[in-house]
Amino acid sequence: MDEATTLLTLIGAIVVPIVIICIAVYLVDAIAKFKYLKVRGYANAWMAFIPYLNTYSCVDATYGNVEQIKIFGISLPSIVVKLYPVVCTVLTGILSRIPSVGTGLSSLVSLILIAVSVAVFMDMQERLGQEVSIGFAILANIIAIIAPIKLLMSCSGLAVGAFDYNTDQRVLKSQQ
Repeated sequence: MDEATTLLTLIGAIVVPIVIICIAVYLVDAIAKFKYLKVRGYANAWMAFIPYLNTYSCVDATYGNVEQIKIFGISLPSIVVKLYPVVCTVLTGILSRIPSVGTGLSSLVSLILIAVSVAVFMDMQERLGQEVSIGFAILANIIAIIAPIKLLMSCSGLAVGAFDYNTDQRVLKSQQ
């Protein structure tokens, strides 16, 4: 074998398993969100399989039809929270092009993305009658496979529409 073939074989041996793992994590996450949306009685549970729409639908099913959503005590328009991954992606793309400070600002936006994800994950768990600590929620959002597995476990044994988001009048602790 020549050097190019050896290099391509090594790259394939590294890239293929990584791609397979990424697809598996994506599928577990999508299935977990699908089950969550079904338990919450969300009509468009299929959105769980489409990036960005899955977050939109989960936030919608968690908080319902409200104008403002509190994230760590800060009231934000609900559309901003529903679209936070899109907002953060666009901001990161714009900020990363700014010389000198772009990297730092992009990192700050990434931290905000994680913080919002943590808050939403905690509220999703509360909607299912589960409590999670902020430390666990942070870990679950940094290590990508933990949150969907916890969500799947929280949904197991619950019937479709068990906590219908249209009729669920419980006020989340974070929204008080």
